Amino acid sequence: MGQLLSNISHAGYHAEQFDRILLTHMHPDHIAGIVDRSGAKAFPNATLHVQEQEWAFWQSPEHQATAGKAMSQYVDIARAAAAAYSDATELFSFGSSVAHCLTAIDIAGHTPGHTGFMLDADGAQLFVIGDVANAAVLQFAHPEWTVDFDVDPDAAVRSRKRNLDWAASERLMLAGMHFPFPGVGFVEKAKNGYRFVPSAWQHSFDEHKPS
Repeated sequence: MGQLLSNISHAGYHAEQFDRILLTHMHPDHIAGIVDRSGAKAFPNATLHVQEQEWAFWQSPEHQATAGKAMSQYVDIARAAAAAYSDATELFSFGSSVAHCLTAIDIAGHTPGHTGFMLDADGAQLFVIGDVANAAVLQFAHPEWTVDFDVDPDAAVRSRKRNLDWAASERLMLAGMHFPFPGVGFVEKAKNGYRFVPSAWQHSFDEHKPS
């Protein structure tokens, strides 16, 4: 929503400190913030990491040619943002270790290379689950429901059920991009679907206070 850099600053960090950008997928609300208003790198020292099928899909001339008017604009935004990092882009495959303590998880369906990231450090885990539940208020209760943005709706439903089943059975903490506030919590099975159980919100005051 145009507030990424200012929010990072309020959290006590600076764009120059970041050395990696990991994309769950290349929809505009997930990639447009990596460039500033001039179209230049917002994170000048960072390498962009994108799943290989995701990259191929958004760079495909066929995708551009067959996309409708709205989706064609999405393609233009994604390509322009990625182009700013043309000298610092690395592709990865599902199951690979993308960075220290981070593993790429297959959650494809919403897009061909839709990627989750499992953070496993010091005995704790966090599953960044991207847009598996893009309309979370509806799709937890009705995992069979899809959204217009799903590239492969059937695959999106299978991915949602598979990954939410896994998260529920393993009691994994989730971070979802379109989850209700605070965006982090757990999932449990409920009737024919699931229920999101948000983590308690905690305020912290520490050394990261902006100077």
